[in-house]
Amino acid sequence: MSWITSLLDWLNRYANLVLAIITAVYVYLTWKTLKALERSNLREREAQHLADIKTQVVSPILLWLEFSVVETLRGRRDPVIIMTAIGHEPSLRAPRQLYPAVLQMNNFSKDLYEHAMREHFETLHKYKAFREMVEQFFGAIAEFGNKCCADIQKLTSLPPFAGDRSKSIVDCEGIVQFCLREIIGGNEPNFYVAAEHTGSTIVTTAYSPEVIARGPDADIQQWLDSSKKLIEKSWNDARLRERIQRTLEDADKLRDTIRQIELTYALPRSCKYVRD
Repeated sequence: MSWITSLLDWLNRYANLVLAIITAVYVYLTWKTLKALERSNLREREAQHLADIKTQVVSPILLWLEFSVVETLRGRRDPVIIMTAIGHEPSLRAPRQLYPAVLQMNNFSKDLYEHAMREHFETLHKYKAFREMVEQFFGAIAEFGNKCCADIQKLTSLPPFAGDRSKSIVDCEGIVQFCLREIIGGNEPNFYVAAEHTGSTIVTTAYSPEVIARGPDADIQQWLDSSKKLIEKSWNDARLRERIQRTLEDADKLRDTIRQIELTYALPRSCKYVRD
């Protein structure tokens, strides 16, 4: 049992050293464990931050591109909306005119977008530039539509729509809205024309049963034909078709850029939201 005695003697002699070594090993292992936990926590925060960017920035932009921009510029949605003029109370007697289609996005965080563009994905600035261009273009379409409304109103003696569709009227905004959607979609605007028992003729569209024109048959048919020709000629003269094609091409490029972020599985750089 001499070796046991020797061991005990050695341990007694170097107890402080052994304790120091054990303490050092314990501290080192604790430090390694804490660092592993920190790295794991950091990865979790980065993953959550990236998921938030995808949910609140990337996904809304892609949906906006598809349903608000591309669908509209392919004629599947109205490119302009009818509203009362700004500065007037919303009533049937307020002036009506065409405005650009609503280009808002759901579940989009502007603050997170600005942060992601500044700290992580510089290519997101392409969305901002594209949106500004699209808003200007849709504004130009609305301006074009309002000019057409004024021009086709001059082609008839029938009064403009003022809230009562049971009277003899022409709803120039409704007609131009329908024509623009059909022309943009590459279709010829075809209206439904029907005679009433009262001797009047009414006009409706494929998208709504609302009467957009009512009056004597000869007056309505002549005015409708002249209005369609005027709108189509004005459209060709304005060369808006070329701008639509360029915008669709730019939308495809932007969609490819944004999808690269959607397929990213790690943040390219750290930021204050994930750093310790």
